[in-house]
Amino acid sequence: MERRVTSVEKDLTRVVELLGTLTGAVDELTRKVNGAPPKKDPGPSRWAWQHADADQAAWLWAELVPWVRWATDRYPAGLRDLPPCWHLHGDAVEELTALWASWRAAYHGTDQPRDDLIYWHDRWLPGTTSRLLGPTGTLINCGKAKQHREPNLAGAPRHHFDHTDVPTVEEHAANDAASRPVPPRQT
Repeated sequence: MERRVTSVEKDLTRVVELLGTLTGAVDELTRKVNGAPPKKDPGPSRWAWQHADADQAAWLWAELVPWVRWATDRYPAGLRDLPPCWHLHGDAVEELTALWASWRAAYHGTDQPRDDLIYWHDRWLPGTTSRLLGPTGTLINCGKAKQHREPNLAGAPRHHFDHTDVPTVEEHAANDAASRPVPPRQT
């Protein structure tokens, strides 16, 4: 028993020494962080179309398009009138990207109960659908005309959607990504 007590005392002494070393290291890091110059601007987020290079735009399109299709099927009451030309409207792309990013923030990550899931449904989904499809929405002219209309065209005629001259979302996404700067190659 005495031998076991001696062994435990040695182990405890090592733990106390290690704790002292770790405490010193944490104190040193705290001093460095507190004395460090302010961080530089981290740059645009991965959701920022304005700053997307070709690879980033390709990633955004590859992820956004299936999500919009899923959301349209999942939330037909809110998104059923989303015209197939949504991808040709930069403001609609920005709105849907923001909606997708907020959905990911709500639905990805921790499994702990939290209110951002319902907040997404209560705040972000209706706000976005209103701005896109409401009476003064970005896509209202296309929806009424049943064909693609450039923004700010009023009084669009009502007839079946004529999309023969409209590129598919895949064609548009490929052209958009190809028109952006190539990211710098890492050496």
